[in-house]
Amino acid sequence: MGADANVREESKAAAAALVDLANTLDELAKHATGSARLGAAYEATFRTGTCVKEPVRDVLARAQSDLAATRAQAAAFGRTIWSEVMPNQTAPPPDDAQLLRLLFDRLAADHGKTAEDALAQWRTNVVAIDKFVHEQRIMTLPDPLTLIVDLSPAFFVGQSVGGVYPPGPFAPNAKTILFLPTPSRDATPQQREAFFRDFNEHFNKMIVPHELIPGHYVQFKIAAHQPHKIRAVFPDPLYVEGWGTFCERIYRPHDRRYPRPHRKHVARGSRALRHE
Repeated sequence: MGADANVREESKAAAAALVDLANTLDELAKHATGSARLGAAYEATFRTGTCVKEPVRDVLARAQSDLAATRAQAAAFGRTIWSEVMPNQTAPPPDDAQLLRLLFDRLAADHGKTAEDALAQWRTNVVAIDKFVHEQRIMTLPDPLTLIVDLSPAFFVGQSVGGVYPPGPFAPNAKTILFLPTPSRDATPQQREAFFRDFNEHFNKMIVPHELIPGHYVQFKIAAHQPHKIRAVFPDPLYVEGWGTFCERIYRPHDRRYPRPHRKHVARGSRALRHE
């Protein structure tokens, strides 16, 4: 009871602070000028945030080149599965952009109708991938599984906000929470359909290795047990997302839906993650 009373008191103080912040921002908006855009300060901000010393224009050019190459690779793969995914269609269109648009539209059609449908799928996927990573010995997981998967709270809804919320280094064995984004209760049928098309069954399955196992959930849980707590409190965002992307690549060779390039490199990375 004492703990509950403390939580209520702290919650009241936090709510009052948020109201005060909102009122302050509303007042500032009445006479604020200028723009939130960084403008000329962008390049310096980019260097500070990424530690990349190259000129921004060079980084942008490389990113655009990578995007074009990835789009071409995706289209090439799409042509190999066209007859399977689009059995009632004729030959795939020659234009890569049109091809990908049709394929993504087809995949987006496979989705649940409610947030509860998505929640059930996510919970099923978590159990499946936890078992899969153990059985395939992809990496040594920090057992036991201390993960709660639930819908985003009401104050998140309407913004498509979700994410992984770890307990941090001062309570490293506490539960990690994955909040799933959901459409607002007053969303129109068209808005709900658009939302669930984006968060379709294929996307929900693909993103689990990134967000949870062996992705961010595992990453944060291991980090919380490290002796240097400051590194867990202030993680490197480039490493955080790099790890998630790496985990997607580890998973793909084991999923028949994906092509299997670089199997040797993925296998080498998987061995490095196991404690043997």
